Formats: sequence, structure tokens, C-alpha cells
Amino acid sequence: MLSKIRKFTSKNRKPNIVALPSVRGRIDQCDENVIRGWVCDFQHGEKVQVRIFSGEKSILNLKADKFRQDLADASIGDGFCAFSADLGAILTDGKRHQIKVEAETSDGRRFSFEPIFVDAKFSVNESLVLDGRLDNPLPGRIRGWVMVKDRPDVKPFVEIKINDHILATVCANKERLDVKEKVGGDGRCGFEYPIPFEFVNGCKHKLTAKVVGETKFVFNAKEFSQLPHSGVAVEATKILPRVRKDGFRGNVDRPNRANVIRGWACIGDEYRDNGSEISIYIDGVRAGTTVAKIFRKDLEEHGINSGYAGFEYSVPQNFIDGRKHEVEIRDESGDFFIASRKIELKNDREYTDFEGYLKWSFFNREVPAPFREEDKRCFAYMDWLEKFDSKRYSRQLEGKNAPLVTIVMPTYNRAHIIGRAVQSVLAQSYFNWELIVIDDGSSDNTSDVIAAFGDDRIRYVRLDGNLGVSHARNHGLTIAKGEYIAYLDTDNDWRENFLLLVVGNLEEKRDYDCAYTAQYLYRNEQSQPCAVRFGPFNRTLLENRNYIDMNAFVHRRSIFDRLGGFDTKLRRLVDWDLVLRYSEDKKPLAISNIVSNYYYYSEGNAITITEDLASAKSALSQSRSLGREEFVLEYDEIGYRGDGEEASSPVTSSQIKSSLLSQKCPVSVIVVSFNIPKIFRACIESVLRTTDPELTEIIIIDNCSDSETIEVVRELSAHKNVKSVFNELNLGFTAAVNQGIELAQYSNDIILLNNDAIATSGWVQAMQDVVERYPDAGIVCPQQVLFPNTKTLNTHVPYADPNCETDVSVSYHHKNLELAGLLDSAPEFEVNFVPFFCVYIPRSVIREVGLLDEKLGRHYRSDRLYCYAVRYQGGKKVYFTPKSKLYHLHQQSTSSLKKKDKEEFEVMFVKNSWSQDFPVSEWDF
Repeated sequence: MLSKIRKFTSKNRKPNIVALPSVRGRIDQCDENVIRGWVCDFQHGEKVQVRIFSGEKSILNLKADKFRQDLADASIGDGFCAFSADLGAILTDGKRHQIKVEAETSDGRRFSFEPIFVDAKFSVNESLVLDGRLDNPLPGRIRGWVMVKDRPDVKPFVEIKINDHILATVCANKERLDVKEKVGGDGRCGFEYPIPFEFVNGCKHKLTAKVVGETKFVFNAKEFSQLPHSGVAVEATKILPRVRKDGFRGNVDRPNRANVIRGWACIGDEYRDNGSEISIYIDGVRAGTTVAKIFRKDLEEHGINSGYAGFEYSVPQNFIDGRKHEVEIRDESGDFFIASRKIELKNDREYTDFEGYLKWSFFNREVPAPFREEDKRCFAYMDWLEKFDSKRYSRQLEGKNAPLVTIVMPTYNRAHIIGRAVQSVLAQSYFNWELIVIDDGSSDNTSDVIAAFGDDRIRYVRLDGNLGVSHARNHGLTIAKGEYIAYLDTDNDWRENFLLLVVGNLEEKRDYDCAYTAQYLYRNEQSQPCAVRFGPFNRTLLENRNYIDMNAFVHRRSIFDRLGGFDTKLRRLVDWDLVLRYSEDKKPLAISNIVSNYYYYSEGNAITITEDLASAKSALSQSRSLGREEFVLEYDEIGYRGDGEEASSPVTSSQIKSSLLSQKCPVSVIVVSFNIPKIFRACIESVLRTTDPELTEIIIIDNCSDSETIEVVRELSAHKNVKSVFNELNLGFTAAVNQGIELAQYSNDIILLNNDAIATSGWVQAMQDVVERYPDAGIVCPQQVLFPNTKTLNTHVPYADPNCETDVSVSYHHKNLELAGLLDSAPEFEVNFVPFFCVYIPRSVIREVGLLDEKLGRHYRSDRLYCYAVRYQGGKKVYFTPKSKLYHLHQQSTSSLKKKDKEEFEVMFVKNSWSQDFPVSEWDF
């Protein structure tokens, strides 16, 4: 059977490559799914016409004009000389086809590539009668056969599984003389596949197979057990020798996101500007390749390629089965081993309907291909909405009712690609637009390309010199006439209803100033999307990582007039900065239609973090902090290093900026103290400097701390608005909190605060704003921000960049997100539970619901029980506001207790009880 993917190198057979004087070309891949390759006319630079034949029948006619980064890197033309086609959509008869490719230059020169034989897929239907069997496995090999009776020319495809894990889909076209003699036919009906080494372990395994398509035919399942010494061939096990090479270093990290392999790799000791190309192997099978070039601070500190050696790789869906797999990284050729780790690959897409998808996508922005039926179900609903909304908005926005939209398109030497983007604008179902093409000093024929469209709605503006994309976009904004502003880059495009849907939605929902749509993501020249990107607006995730592409973003002209345009002082991340500023006080509208296309043109671009991101993020942070009365925690100053570890240097009050915003009503801040004296001091000082002392009392309940901590509590109690109580026993969190509530001024609202929290300016006022605006607010929680690289960060927010701080109050792990209010324009929204790291509870709720239940939850669980009581007994809601922000140094007292008294830790924290001998109820054992 011919190789499905022909990757020609000097080590392989003769490459399928041809050449004429000044013209070269090559077929890189040709199988039942796709044909891809390139042809370049080096002398004339014109695009070459490509014709593809099956036998003598022409099936495709296209130009070699697609971009490929590897061609550009190899100086093959300008990189825009590739072609590809979806053979799987054309060849569907299950027969063997002789594929011939002919190329013709603009001056009539022709040449043909070497013919390639391809076995087309065939989707079996119920009208066909099948016969076949799954053989007992041979040593190291799975065998079987299947044929379509009366149709020997049809070659079905068979999906093979072991223990319900999909191994492969293979074509039943191998020679089987035994079947030919006994059953008849042409004998080309067999299929085989090697047994992976992980199943050659002496254990019993279940082998199953099914024919791809709609059929009632089934194979009998087989059980087998094989040992490595039973004659298993090395080829059959797919095991590669672990050959190491000097200078090849790397690691596969412990997973912090489902379906994503992370790690780092460095090939050679010298700095590599483009990173290191590596291969990913799963259970000895090559799963794919990527480039290790993500910046990581820890790698920089250890002198590894200046920090640019990290990688992320999305695991193909067929490996995701909830089991552990051996993941290896090797060099690009696969010859040299770098590192490995056993990783459990599980599906984190737990949703089955659109509501579940919205909750999932709040924390996970991208759904990678291949798409499951549950994914397709959600995407189908999004397309269904597009169909009905586009009809409705077409009627509403007819004639004079259609506001003008200005589309800003910056360009610099993109004459070869800009046409596709412009054409997508011309194809819009919404007619009232103007396209401003801002040429930032191009030296190519961009002006001729634009002029050739001959549409009065297109305005071409040429700038003197090359000042950068921010200057170009800002110039477009200043001359824009539209009520709405949209952005389209030259290498992306829109679906026909993009403008109609964003304008229709924003006209209908006047509370919003801006909006964004869902996007298809494409990698290189592939015709099928590699992912869909969408999710409800998540402000705190946006502060961690940008997930809103400018090509899917539209805003009212008024917000530009009020907040200005792109920051020309920033060299990168200007899109992120603009979206952050425009969504500061009001959410963008998330439009559930996939009407924008984004194209990745190289593997490196497919990763959010690229080589200059660290310095760019620093510049963005500095720019955003200018003129803002906002506290930014200095991680190095506080010296925090990990769970339960003491700070290496004390934190002083001088490190906290003060902004005493007026409070609306008096509050009692209750803090339970247990050891960690330096961090505890930083906690209380942050509260003192960010609250009004006339309206704030601080109540410290010390749970039998060490002498150093008690001394810190006594010092802090010297402040006139600080009270302290010293318990002779460690009562746990809940009982101590109740002590504090009972000591608080009877009219005061209550704030419960962890002793390892650091408050920032305006944190109390922001929570009081929610209580004032929402009479049904029973509990309000702020941002709970974890430091970069906190080990649980991605457990709570899988899509977050672990190298940056992020909020975890609304958590994928806790499953506490509610859709109520999530899709409204206001920044706050409802959650069903929050851990009591920091919560604001109105006094009226305390009177109605009472204290926390210390019997049923001595140290934990009481927060969840109280949220239930507030919602169900009190008839109130729990709200989250991103406007209030505190840092969390993460379980410092808990870790301190574990070190100090393991037995007490076991009773209070693990058992969550007052005594091992006295459970609180029959279920407590």
C-alpha cells in the first residue's frame, strides 16, 4: 500500500519533483484526503497554473498562489507559490485513482509531475451488502478483511480500536489470497495495522473494528494477550530507539491544560531566532510537529535560548481517551530523543449543548479540530442563528435605516494577498460601508490592485514613509465617516454576513459600544479550519491573555472619540491594548455567529506567545498603569515562592499605592490569623491603606499562632480601628469567622478576608457599588488573583497564560459560573458559589441567614453551605465583580498548619471535623 503522506527528503526515495529552466515544483503530499505542493517561476515571478487529473479526466484547475512559511524561509519566490486541494471531497468512489498533476506557466511552458496512485475513500451505505471478519491478532499485528459483495472495485475503510481507543482508520485493499480462494472477488480486501507496544504487555485487551459509513455489518470483537518475547517485531511495535545527541535538551511538563502538551526544547547551545523544530510522539507514533519558541521566564533565568524555547501542542482527538500515554519529544526528523513523560489525555469538552458550550468557552476560547458531534451540534446552532438573524436584520436595515460602517485596512507591501480581503468586503450582504485602505509606504503595486476593483466605496490613502500599523489605523480612524468602525487585515477575510450581523446586533442592543464574533482559525494553506474561537466576554481572562482578534471586532465611532485610537508608543500588542481600554467599563457584545476567518501562516504564529512577547507585555503594563490610581503588586518584593513558604523579604506598606475612595457605608473586615507573620502584616497594612478608617473596623481573630505572629497582631492592634482576639485553640476558619461577626458593629456590613490576601485600591467601594445597584445581592466577591506560575492556575482557568497573573474567583474547577447576567453589558454577573477568600456580605443578609455553620464545616465546606443558604433560604444572589481586585498568596496558613501539626491538619483540614471520634452526622465517616 502506498504511503499516505509523501514527505520527500534526502533519505527517502526519489522525490516527486520537476524542473524547467527557471521553474521548479514539487508534490509534498498526495493521499485520499489532500494533495499539496508548490510550483515557482523564479524568472518571471508570475503564478503558475496547476491542473489535476484522475486518469485522463480533469478534476481540478487552480493557481499555485497560496502562502507557505517554509517556502518563504527557503527563498522560494515570495512564499506565495503553493497549492492544495481537498481530494477527499472529490474522490469518493472507493476506487484506486492515478493522480496526475500538470503545471503551465504564463508563457505556455508545461510540465507534468510523476503520477501517484491514490485509493479513494468510500462511505459505505446500508444498501450495500458486506462480508468480512476480524482475524485473531498475529504477533504484533492486527489483521482482517471486508468486501462489498458484487462490487469488488469498492474498497471500504475500517476503524480499528483497542479497549475503545481508536488506533487508526485503514483501507481494506491489501492482497488476501486466502479470501480470494474461499470467497471470491479480486482478493484485494484485507487490512492490517501494527499493535502499539503499550498493548504488548501480557494483559488482556479488547480488539474491535467497524466499517466507516452507514451499515448494519459488524465485526466480531476479539480478545488478545501478547508478551514482548512472543515474536513481536520492532517494526510492528513502532518503538524508536532512544538515541540522544549532545546539545539536545528539553522537557515535557506536567499538564496544566487538558488536551495540550507543554514543555520546552532546545536543539544546540547557540541562540535560535526561529526556535527549534520538534516532533511529538505519542505511544511511539508520530502525532505531529511544532516549533519550540514560546518565551518562558524560567528558561531565560537558566540561560536556555534567551527564554524562547517553550512549546504548546494540541493533542489530536484520536489520542484523547482518558488513559495515560507515553509522550515523547524528538528532533524534527524523529531520529533523536529529547524528553518524555506519561500524561493522561482526557477530553475536557464536557458540554453536550449550546448552554454548556457557553460555560465551557468562558474558560476555554478555542475548540480544536477534529470536531466531535457535540461540537458540531453547537456550531450548527450558531449557523442556524445566523440564518434567521441575517433575514431579520436585512429587513430592519433596508435603505436609510442602514448606518455607515467604516472598514480600516492597513497595508504594507501586500499587493499579492490584499485582493482576497477586499473581495470579502465586496461580497458582504450589508451594502452601506466604506473601505479605507491605508498604504503605509508600500513599494509594490498595491495601488494598482486596489484601483482594479473600481468601486467608489473603496478609498485608497497612501502615507509617506513606513510608520507602522498603529499610525496607519489611527489615520484611517481620523478620516472615517462611519457610525461604526470595523478592522480587516490584508491576510484575513470575512464571511458574507459579518457586517450585517454586527451592525444589526449593535443597533438592536444599544447598551453595548462594541462587539466581536466567533472565528474560524486556519493553519497555513489548509482548506479545513483547525479550530473555532469564541466565548462569552471574560474581562479577567482578557487581562491575562488576548483572545479577541481585531478582524472580528467592531465598535461605535463614539468610543474612539471618547477614548482615542491605537497607542503608537507600543511596538506590539496594540490590538490588545485597544480592546482592554474599550471594554474597561462595559462588556463587548459576544455575537454567536462564526463569520470571521483568521489565518495562521506559520507554526510559530499559531501560538499566542511569540519571541518578543515578554518585553511587549511589560511595555503594555507600564502604559496601562500611567495615570491610574491602581495597585500593582511587585512579586519580587514580596518574595513569594510557593505554597506554605515564608516570604524571603518582608513586605512594607510603602509598596502599596493608596487611593482612599469614599466608601458608601461602614464595614467590618474580619481576618483570621494563623502564623505567616510577614504575609499577614502585608495583608492588614493593605487593608489599612485602601479603606477609610472612619468607616472601617478590622477584627483579627488569632487561632493560636506562634509568638512571632502574635507580636505582629499586637502591633497592628495599636491602630484605633483594629480589634484583636487571641484564641488558645485553633478553632478553624468557620468558628473564628463567626467570632468576628459577633464582635462587629451591629450596623456594619461584613467582609471576610483571608490572611494571605493583598487588597488593592477601591476594592471595598467596587463591591459596595454592586450591592447598591442590585437589591438582590446577598454576597459579592472580587477578583482573586493568583501569581504567575501558581501551580493551580490552569486548573481554574485552562486557557490562561500561566506566565501571567489571573483571577480564579470564577473557576472552571469549581463549576460556579452562571449564565444569568453573563451576556449583559454590565461588568458584574452571577455565580452560584465562591470560596470565602474574600466576600462582602450585607448586614441585612447576616440578619436573615445568620452565621456560618461551624459544626458542618469546621474549616471548609461552610462557604459553600452559606452560598446555598443565601440563594435558597435568603432568596438572594451571589455576584462577581471584576472591578474589585485582591491578590491571593494561596493557602499559606493551611500549609503552615500542615508543617506545624500534621495530626491537627488531618483532623481539621482533611477530615474537616472537630474530632476524629465525633463525626457530625451519619454520613460523616
